[in-house]
Order: sequence, then structure tokens, then C-alpha cells
Amino acid sequence: MKLIKLILLFSFFSIFCVADSLKIGVTPYTNALKIIKIYKPLTDFLTKELNTNVEVYTSSNYKKFYEDVESGDFDLIVTSPHFGALHIQNGFIPIYRYNTSLDLLIIVLKDSPYKKISDLKNTTIATPDYLAALNIGGVKTLLDNGLIEGKNFKLEDLGSHTSAIKSVLLKTTDASITTYSPLKQFSDKELLKKIRILESDFKMPHLFTLANPKLNKNKINQIKEKLKKFEKSSEGKIFFKKTGYKGYINISKEDIESLLTVSKDTKKYLGIK
Repeated sequence: MKLIKLILLFSFFSIFCVADSLKIGVTPYTNALKIIKIYKPLTDFLTKELNTNVEVYTSSNYKKFYEDVESGDFDLIVTSPHFGALHIQNGFIPIYRYNTSLDLLIIVLKDSPYKKISDLKNTTIATPDYLAALNIGGVKTLLDNGLIEGKNFKLEDLGSHTSAIKSVLLKTTDASITTYSPLKQFSDKELLKKIRILESDFKMPHLFTLANPKLNKNKINQIKEKLKKFEKSSEGKIFFKKTGYKGYINISKEDIESLLTVSKDTKKYLGIK
């Protein structure tokens, strides 16, 4: 199974005596180079702390990522919550989730006539991916505001949050579905001054970190301990500030239950029962 390999953080192989390797799969919410930059502090830290060859991977799109996870291609995953809930049902071990929420936002240009979501009739709205967590919630929110896909608006799948945001700035779409984290991680802050945010009431837990059940319990506990150590480290504090992820908290029963409303649509888009 072909994966997009993002980064191999072990160029200093001769310095460390490495016992094994750890493959981390990160959901393709943005482009590969961005994920390399964002997760380098974490992978550097884990490489040293675990004395392990840490590799980061993603897949070509959300559906492929879900399939690769279910095929057991990764040891640790950082995944969308709606996928995470399904993986947990299939035996994956909850580690943490980021200590913030995925709040559904729709962005438009500041000088556009759109002041509220119901104004977006007869527009083209960008989505990072039909299977992105917030797209599923976004379609429901748009419907609640009187918008029906294919009837009074067009949804355009652009493959990542970054591409979807840029499409609004480039005026190739009228609006984009997104959330706060991709905006915080967007490289050109000056360009973001040109947008206006249309907020909604829809939200869900942020990205889940899960362990492949093939890992033994001691290894999983060790990883969990090191992730918390990373959170408290100087490089970890910078990571969580820059990304807007804030830190790690346990995945609760309430988190899983809150995702039941999107599970049906998630399975439909995945083509599974």
C-alpha cells in the first residue's frame, strides 16, 4: 500500500542506538510540507525520548487515510474525531485528544456581501474534503440555514484546509468551511486580514491520538507518558501555542457519544455499513 512519506527524523542514526521504529500517521488536513513543519518538534522529541526511529506518514486523501489506518499501516495515529470514533469501535486504543474543540467556521472575504450563513445562496463553497469532520457538520449547518447542495449552492472539494482557505483569498470560491486551527497555522497572516468569519453552533472534539492495538500495553503507556512530557517541555509549549491545540486531554465517553450524530454520514461517505 503506497503512502506519502512525509519525513524521516533519523539522519543522526550513528549517534543513537535505536531499538525499533514508530510510524505515526497524521490525517491529511493540510499539505505534506506543512505537516512536516508542524510535527517536527514532536517527532524530534519522541525520537530522543523513546530511543526509536520515528517516522511520520500521511495518505493522499481522507478516505485513503481511514483505509490505511484500518489496514494497520501506522503504530500511532493523529486523526479526525469522526474517524477516531470508528477506529475505537474497531479496537484502536485511545491515548489523548487535543484540548480544544473543532468549531465549524465559514470564511468569506471581508468586502463580500455575506454577513451570515443564510446569505450564501447561489455561491460556491470550498471544503477541505468531503470526508473532513467539519464538512459533514458543515453540510448539515448549511441545510439548517436554508442552503441545499446542488440546488442553491455548489460544494467544491479542494483536498485540504489550506487549499480551501486560499480559494477564498484568490476569489475562486465565495466561502470555505474550516476551523480555527488551520487559520492559526496559515503561513501568511497578512492575507488572513482580508477574511471575515461566519460562526456556527456546530462543534466537535479535536483530533484524536490513538494507538494501534498491535502495540503492547507497556509500549502504549510509555508513549502516553512521553506525550505528556512533551506537552510540559519547552518545545512542546511552543508547539501547542503555534498550533492552537493547547495540550492533551483524555478522550472521554462524552466525546465519543457527541460524534454519534455524524457517524451515519461518515459511514455513508466512506461506503461502509
